[in-house]
Amino acid sequence: MKKVWRIFLIILMLAVLAGLGTCAYRLFTGGDEQAGPEPPPIEKASYSLRIRATGVTIYADRYEATPVATPAGATWANRPLYIYTLPDGYYEAVMDKFVYKKPPPVLSLDERTMGLIDVKKRTVK
Repeated sequence: MKKVWRIFLIILMLAVLAGLGTCAYRLFTGGDEQAGPEPPPIEKASYSLRIRATGVTIYADRYEATPVATPAGATWANRPLYIYTLPDGYYEAVMDKFVYKKPPPVLSLDERTMGLIDVKKRTVK
């Protein structure tokens, strides 16, 4: 029985050491290895559109925002809802890189069905 406990304690100590090693690695390398692919260059995609409900971000060079008629003037987060149309195509994350998707079809993102979408102009850091 003592032998079983010794083996159990050795396995437990190895697991703790592996966890501490992983924490130290992330601390000293400054990152999460699953941070995602590098976004496309700002010259090709100057806007980022992030769908809050899913966390998915797509990039486009331009977009068109059309206000949507909502029942009785309903709003989310005290702002009107929009349909965002990306007429020139967009960049989408596929596996470990961003891939350009060109029209047709033109992508339309409707806040009535997808939830709020954060649109930001990208700038050079």
